[in-house]
Amino acid sequence: MVQLGFERGDRIGIYSPNNYEWIIVQYAAAIAGLVLVNINPAYQSIELKYALNKVGCKGIITADKFKKSNYIEILNEILPELQTSKPNELSSGSVPGLKLLIRIDDEKTPGFMNLKDLLENPGSDAFKKLSQMENLISPEDATNIQFTSGTTGSPKGATLSHVNILNNGERIAQRIKFTDQDKIALSVPLYHCFGDDCREYRSS
Repeated sequence: MVQLGFERGDRIGIYSPNNYEWIIVQYAAAIAGLVLVNINPAYQSIELKYALNKVGCKGIITADKFKKSNYIEILNEILPELQTSKPNELSSGSVPGLKLLIRIDDEKTPGFMNLKDLLENPGSDAFKKLSQMENLISPEDATNIQFTSGTTGSPKGATLSHVNILNNGERIAQRIKFTDQDKIALSVPLYHCFGDDCREYRSS
């Protein structure tokens, strides 16, 4: 992503159900000082367009589909310019800030790159720039944007910092006495935070 021109503070969306690629993107964005925008995998075209414009996404990484939603078709609906665009050169009237679209799978689509293309060795210049970017990152920097449900109006983007996320995980682990020998079954979507009510552990 650094080699493709992403700079510290740029927003990159992820539009996907849970998968291991999400974890790779989460850490990669954090290391590069980017802000990962978690997009609800149930969003349809109107909601997706709103979210991308609301936070100014420069790129989006997407699965091909999930349940009844075909993400590639949805993106082509709101971005008709994709059919004639080169990867990383999108110029869209409906989502002006969006330049780069990346498919998680290996199928080739006009206007898209594939995630595996980013996993190839980018060369020493990109690593040098990444090292410089890492040195600028502060624990208080934004690293994640999650949208509220929108039940009382349009969804709002809640910004989380590195220290927000790390402290939340650490406090939960302390409260439930989590150790490196334990396992957690993650039964919730990665696109949002979830409850950490651990009252049942207080007596133990």
